[in-house]
Amino acid sequence: MTTRSIRPPPASSREVARWALFLDIDGTLLDIAPSPYAVVVPKGLGATLSTLRDRLGGALALISGRALSSIDSLFQPLELPAAGQHGAEIRLASGNVVRVWVSPGSLHALRQEVDRVVADLPGVVVERKSMGIAVHYRQVPEVSGELARRLTDVLARRRRGFHMMCGKFVFEVKPSDADKARTVEVFMRHDPFVGRIPIFVGDDRTDEDGFAAATRLGGHAVRVGTMPPGMSGYRLGSAGEVRAWLERLVNSGTRA
Repeated sequence: MTTRSIRPPPASSREVARWALFLDIDGTLLDIAPSPYAVVVPKGLGATLSTLRDRLGGALALISGRALSSIDSLFQPLELPAAGQHGAEIRLASGNVVRVWVSPGSLHALRQEVDRVVADLPGVVVERKSMGIAVHYRQVPEVSGELARRLTDVLARRRRGFHMMCGKFVFEVKPSDADKARTVEVFMRHDPFVGRIPIFVGDDRTDEDGFAAATRLGGHAVRVGTMPPGMSGYRLGSAGEVRAWLERLVNSGTRA
């Protein structure tokens, strides 16, 4: 298959009013920052998301590796349907939250081991989440290989219930039952997403499951950044382009 990247469907598309829009956050809606705590939410983005949600009949959700509490903190006072920690916690449009089960004892032991194996790697940042761990190495990319080996060894000893994913300068250790494909499927079984065309927008390998689910359910994947070799489909070049595209959708007057 030849590599071919084209822009997402234009705002005038008749399909837009039937979309269910799923948006990753870091690297997709927001520009990547040196740490997850340093991201900046551009002025007006919340209003854009709120208007677009209304125009899509409520069928807009944020899907992120961040915890739900972190998502809400970023976009307050706006509270959207959202999935945190790669789908380990899913807040439906009704406000009900669906969570996968995680053994508190296993998670505590896992955190202790991860802290121990990264203690001698300056610049590595361990982000503790309620249902998993994110290990960031953006400031020290040269440790990627060694860090991956150590974390893989930890999971080999405590493999039950957890799985590691590679993102952009981050290793995500999450519950095995949580992934973005399952998240899309859960949303698509509940109003107001039922019967719509899923559009998943994301920027890295942690979004691949979501891309696959959206495509399998008759929708589209929109990749942000560089198109992987051999792939074809919709692409936007940066988080800034994503925000501009969302603005165009809002300004088109699209309404569900």
